[in-house]
Amino acid sequence: MDKIKILIIFSVSILLLSALSFSGWFEDDEGGVVGIPEGEDPEADIHEDYIEISVKIMNTYEEPKQIVMKFEVGTVEGGRYSENQFITLPESSRELYSQVVEIPVNETGDFVDTEIIVNEDETRIIDVRGESYDGSATINVTIANTNFDSEKALIEFIIKTENGVYNKKKSIEVSKSSVEVHQGEVEIPSDETPIDFDVQMTS
Repeated sequence: MDKIKILIIFSVSILLLSALSFSGWFEDDEGGVVGIPEGEDPEADIHEDYIEISVKIMNTYEEPKQIVMKFEVGTVEGGRYSENQFITLPESSRELYSQVVEIPVNETGDFVDTEIIVNEDETRIIDVRGESYDGSATINVTIANTNFDSEKALIEFIIKTENGVYNKKKSIEVSKSSVEVHQGEVEIPSDETPIDFDVQMTS
């Protein structure tokens, strides 16, 4: 009888542990958050031709983390101006970061905004610009790497015209803790004009 009771108790305990595990009680705790603390809004110091934006960013990891933050200004006249900043966040920190964004002297600041455009431990395209010549087009792609190690990636440069799509692939190494511009040239027929430039990246 005692053996049966022990077996029942053991079985129930296993079932409870399994249920708790599936519900997340015993899942590994990542233990870290990077971002703007809840309730904190960016502040603006307004000048005639620029606005200085300040915002608090926290890192609850027990190790430094890196991000790319976008600081943006909107004006009454409808303009939008921004600057990106590569930021290294100390471990277990909550600090104020600032960035100056220039605006035309004939425009008036209306609002400011901040956004993390590249999260911690991430490699991401943040800008694509292209220009064309007779029979070819050049694409410049800006890639941010917030890892503390370099990353290898395969880049596909893509040109779209009214008559077709043309591409070229290129293997690159993105430096650690960096924001870099990489360039690619794609041949196109001399009688065609690009209507769109694009870049795809695979690690």
